Amino acid sequence: MECDAMKIAFLSFINLEQAGSKKQSIIRELSLRVNVMVNHSGVISKRGDGLAKGLKSDVAEELEVKKPNTQEL
Repeated sequence: MECDAMKIAFLSFINLEQAGSKKQSIIRELSLRVNVMVNHSGVISKRGDGLAKGLKSDVAEELEVKKPNTQEL
């Protein structure tokens, strides 16, 4: 259940970044955000980018890549 919530939060963050016409965050920036989220829970202490890379691959099929932003058009 926690894993699904993390996937939804990760996907929502990326979609909001894209909708706001912001430059896409690099994996290092995404890793820092994911680690802060996980560490805040107090269950585990996480460092590195392994979790962010895993989340990115898990939600990859739901991301829209190279599709023009309607706001920009």
